[in-house]
Amino acid sequence: MTATTTGMLVGAVLALTALAFGFWAFVFVAIAMAIGFGVGRVVEGKLDIRGLADALRGRRSSSPRRPSRSPRRRCRSSWPTTTAHSA
Repeated sequence: MTATTTGMLVGAVLALTALAFGFWAFVFVAIAMAIGFGVGRVVEGKLDIRGLADALRGRRSSSPRRPSRSPRRRCRSSWPTTTAHSA
């Protein structure tokens, strides 16, 4: 089934639901379809749950995981410097 056909089918189901049962049934069916879509992607292996969770937490998901870094060291320019003034 092509994406166009699938989109038409989803639209028809949502339209019939809205006409027959009202707005809240329409919302419920749309949410149920979205959940079913997500479950189907996970079962097919096309959706990585860990990557999705990392993206929702604000972590980078496009780069490979790196080991944790040691605490940052102060850079040399932030150390107090003493200068000898010659008269």
